Amino acid sequence: MQGFPWHAFLQFAGFCCVGVFHTTLDFAVYNLLTRPPVSLSRIKANCVSTSLALGCSFAANYVIVFSPRTLQLPTRIIEHLIVTCFSSYVIQNLVIRLMSWEWVGLTRSLCARVRGWPLVTRYSGETIEKNLVKAFAVAAGMVWNFFWYKMVVFAN
Repeated sequence: MQGFPWHAFLQFAGFCCVGVFHTTLDFAVYNLLTRPPVSLSRIKANCVSTSLALGCSFAANYVIVFSPRTLQLPTRIIEHLIVTCFSSYVIQNLVIRLMSWEWVGLTRSLCARVRGWPLVTRYSGETIEKNLVKAFAVAAGMVWNFFWYKMVVFAN
């Protein structure tokens, strides 16, 4: 295809692959913290899990995905923290709050749709719900992060 923006496509694909690793870490910690014996609230657990995932996000996106031509490390770290913290602590927590307390009907309807999926059937309704809510929160944050990483944080 002539004119297709392959570089942008490959960059987004790399961003998604790198994101799989730190998102897996995020979900694992989130799930460990929201069940006994810890039993943190979803919001508190999200703050801890996203903070841990934040650490690997900068390095991986800097080195693997965006590879900017200029170093500008202090500026890039600060911009990355601002963008990612806003995504992690404002956007994700807003989506979690809305889907957990405001849009409960929508959330339960979505849970009912995925409950029969083969990998999902062995989990409780609470586990399915909290992870579905977290998945929507992560997706919203991912769109925010890619835009700001590409246009500001790692722009050459």
